[in-house]
Amino acid sequence: GRLLRVRAAVRRRLATRPSLVRPGAARRVRHAQKAVMLARRSGDGAAVGRSLVVLCRFLLATGRLAEARAAGEEAVGLLRGRERDDAAVFLAKALRRLGRPADAATVVAPTVEAYRVRLEEARGSGMLRLHVGFALAEYGHCLAALDRHTEAVAVLRESLDCLQALVFGRITRAGLEKIAAGQTLTRSLLTTGANDEAVAVATWTPEWSGAMARVQWSFGRSMHGFTLGLLAQAQMSPETMRVVANGYRAELLARVGAPPCAE
Repeated sequence: GRLLRVRAAVRRRLATRPSLVRPGAARRVRHAQKAVMLARRSGDGAAVGRSLVVLCRFLLATGRLAEARAAGEEAVGLLRGRERDDAAVFLAKALRRLGRPADAATVVAPTVEAYRVRLEEARGSGMLRLHVGFALAEYGHCLAALDRHTEAVAVLRESLDCLQALVFGRITRAGLEKIAAGQTLTRSLLTTGANDEAVAVATWTPEWSGAMARVQWSFGRSMHGFTLGLLAQAQMSPETMRVVANGYRAELLARVGAPPCAE
């Protein structure tokens, strides 16, 4: 009774939210800024760098891109090894979203190679594969933004190979990165003329987000709309597109139930 009412209220609230940014994002930025301040007082450069990576991530989540870039650049200068590579991925994301994909690609390309070497040495460590997938996804987004679509397709396929085994029952960085990589891969495949494969990726990308759709109906609807747009780009006939779209919509409805509010 009461639990069901609370769950319904949460779903209604989520359905009306304009983005996937959680309400506490601004609060987490403030906490991260305080952590950076405390780390600076300690004089430990590595601690400052790690705190800056967290701050960069939260600034990205709230759209404060210039501040995220500054935090990422400082973190990359302070850290070494794998920690530096993690910081480089976030810095590249900030640069790309600021309209500087060439600079972003320059930052993240060495990180991709370093991660590949570590992955080979570690023989497929689970968490390491996760980070390799993140780095490859960001590099693929950069290549696509630079119209290097053939290279982007290869890199994004490799990224999805790393992320493919992930199962997520809530909105997570891994899940969102996986879906974003699928979207960019679809666009690059369309650009290179691989329409059949693009349609296959476009129609399967929402399947990866099935668990997310249970959490947020509007997210499922947005994936439905995204799929329709990509199928239209692939110049499928209206009849074929309608069949595919209706089939996906039926699967989404079966998976998440009726929408919590009118569309």
